[in-house]
Amino acid sequence: MTKLSGKVTVSREVAEAIEYVNGGYDAETTIRFKSQDYLFKGDVAPLNDINLDTLIRALYIGYEVEKTPEELLAESIRLDIDNLRVSPFGKYNDYYSGRVDGARKAAEILGVKLPERTDAN
Repeated sequence: MTKLSGKVTVSREVAEAIEYVNGGYDAETTIRFKSQDYLFKGDVAPLNDINLDTLIRALYIGYEVEKTPEELLAESIRLDIDNLRVSPFGKYNDYYSGRVDGARKAAEILGVKLPERTDAN
């Protein structure tokens, strides 16, 4: 017997589909459809991209939405900025400052749109 524990991580599209079915169906109905290889269509089509175990865990335990590359990059920059603030004149100042500048430049080159502000100033 498999123990169900912990939230699963799903794409933003799957999370939106789960929210949609939660608004109109109970978990049992959705699970029954999935277990009978029902082909989800329209707003819930992304549920076809996950397995039954993931759907059950998402419905009963919960889920987290995968972070986009932009969100991951912005989070990395924020952490480096926080490290700069902790020790603005420390021996790693140049290191973290370079990481922040490099990450921002990489985002610019790749056309990745970062949030307006990745710092708290």
